[in-house]
Amino acid sequence: MSIHMAGLQDPTPKLPPMLPFFFLFLLFLLGPTPSSAHYSYAVRYTIPLRLSSLAWDPIDEHYLAGSSVGPTIYSISDAGKVQCLLSDISPNSTGAFVAAVAVDDVCHRLIVAFSNSSSVAAYDLRSYRKICALPLPQLDGAPGGVAVDTENGEVFVTSSRRGIVLKVRLDGDGSLISEYEIKNDQGLGGVVHVNDQNPYILVRQTATGKIFKIGSKDGIVNEVLSSGKSNMLAPNGSAIALHSDLSLTVAANQNLLLLKSDGSWSRASVNSNTTVGDQNQWVAVAVATKQEDNFM
Repeated sequence: MSIHMAGLQDPTPKLPPMLPFFFLFLLFLLGPTPSSAHYSYAVRYTIPLRLSSLAWDPIDEHYLAGSSVGPTIYSISDAGKVQCLLSDISPNSTGAFVAAVAVDDVCHRLIVAFSNSSSVAAYDLRSYRKICALPLPQLDGAPGGVAVDTENGEVFVTSSRRGIVLKVRLDGDGSLISEYEIKNDQGLGGVVHVNDQNPYILVRQTATGKIFKIGSKDGIVNEVLSSGKSNMLAPNGSAIALHSDLSLTVAANQNLLLLKSDGSWSRASVNSNTTVGDQNQWVAVAVATKQEDNFM
């Protein structure tokens, strides 16, 4: 078994306007070998697309990436092969683009949060047929991130403008279950769900770099405090991905951070800090688990 991470970096500030390329970096291959060694490497693919978000599909073992200029989802293989999987063009999708994606590998669903107008939709992970769509005017702005509880299918969507998280159900006509609020009401970015005896979500606040733990059943909000020298766990950026129940991958400026929990996410520290690429910003990150013999 091996774990590796991929990230999307936007180089457009350094390229002419007619060359809107994204760089996909396959960042780390981390896994025990017979000698208990760990490997690190970086491979860069130049993809002629504008992408906003990234998720890993463990069933077909490829990345799913959302477009930042339209309602379109692409698959990206380790070799950099890109294929358009769906483009949900409808009378209500004018100006819409993908804000965030998540994979529900238990119910075989792809969850997509759209901007303009804000909504979230579920698609069959094999046929990419739309199962359900739900408008989210309660976000009062674009979605910042999306996550799914694979135990019960509930979906969590953050607001990039306000400190709120919506818990919704995407079956039938869809429904809003709960709304959780973080008191300082600043915009939120990435969100991940952790299936635990007391399940919870971890949310990144974009402007402050703070991480919050929110009980997915009771809605109790607690800030994850830093146990290191820095008071800011996850500065500058919005993308996060769950590395394990006790570790979190965070895209921050040109770096990828690995945050390690104290065991309950009341406190955390930066376990590793890796710079890959140049001075451009990371816009998305995903973590994948693969069988080592298949990957190598």
